[in-house]
Amino acid sequence: MYGVGTGLGEKFIRFQNRDRPGTYLFAGQQEAESIRANFPNFDEEGAAFEVVV
Repeated sequence: MYGVGTGLGEKFIRFQNRDRPGTYLFAGQQEAESIRANFPNFDEEGAAFEVVV
């Protein structure tokens, strides 16, 4: 796992569920696109970390 902006891994995005405060999802790029398109109750909070997968 690496910090955001290192460019050493795949970026994971953090989403928070508006219906359940304190509940989060962490998603890779493709999964993040699906969450943006299909789950309007999740707010995107930006890049959380980078990981080598």
